[in-house]
Amino acid sequence: MSASDGADRLATGAATLSSGAAEVAGGASTLADGSGQAYDGATALEDGLGTLAGGSQDLARQLEQGAGEVPDHDDAARSVLSGVGASPVSIERTHTNAVDAYGEGMAPYFIPLALWVGGIVTYTVLRAVSPRALASTAASWRVSAAGYLQGALFAVLQALVLLGILVAGVGLTSPHPVALVAFTILTALVFTAIHQALVALLGGVGRLVALVLLMLQLTSAGGTYPVATAPGFFQFLSPLLPMTHAVEGLRHLIAGGDLGVVWIAAAQLLVFFVLAAALSVHATHRNRSWSLEKLHPSLAI
Repeated sequence: MSASDGADRLATGAATLSSGAAEVAGGASTLADGSGQAYDGATALEDGLGTLAGGSQDLARQLEQGAGEVPDHDDAARSVLSGVGASPVSIERTHTNAVDAYGEGMAPYFIPLALWVGGIVTYTVLRAVSPRALASTAASWRVSAAGYLQGALFAVLQALVLLGILVAGVGLTSPHPVALVAFTILTALVFTAIHQALVALLGGVGRLVALVLLMLQLTSAGGTYPVATAPGFFQFLSPLLPMTHAVEGLRHLIAGGDLGVVWIAAAQLLVFFVLAAALSVHATHRNRSWSLEKLHPSLAI
């Protein structure tokens, strides 16, 4: 190897040595910066440890004060608090105008039902309008009233017998016994007027219509469950049928309650009575027109 080659290698090594020295100087500077950051972190850690120690002392002091403020309950208080914790919400039930037996609760429903069926039977046995009276010169309202009075007598007897059995045999009680008797008789008289009007107007078909009305009233009168829970069709029919008002009035008379509701129910029943009486007079007047078919019917049953 010549002297010139050695000089080149020496120059290259010197350059490499100079670069390495520069890198060492940079690393030393970085190390110095890291040492400064480590010192700052150690200082912050020391401050945080001091704060933690102070907070721990405050917590211990406050826990000691809180332990002194915890109440010391006796056994009775512990029992009450345990009950509150186990059942935080309680329900108190109050019954307004409660009845003594299930039968008394159902009586306002079955009394009108029995009287309605009794009205159907009444004008199955009796004539709604007498043919002989139709042939007379008496006014139509008198002929209609004559047919009604016979049924009304049976209606009153049915109401009295029904209440007598319920009171003496079943033990039905009422805070308003006189009003109960009067309202039951009124219900029977109104139902009788309705049945007379249906039979006078439609004949035997009127009894079928009365049975259909009975089926509708069984589901819309609110005797077994509130009308508000029934389908909309029956809610619509409920105030339009007489049994609804009979049930409402009897319920307040048997279980107790606002007598104003009873007066309103009685007034509504009287409206049905007036309508039935007018329909019966109209049917009587119409039936006074005679024809050959009426004089010589093709079939008589």
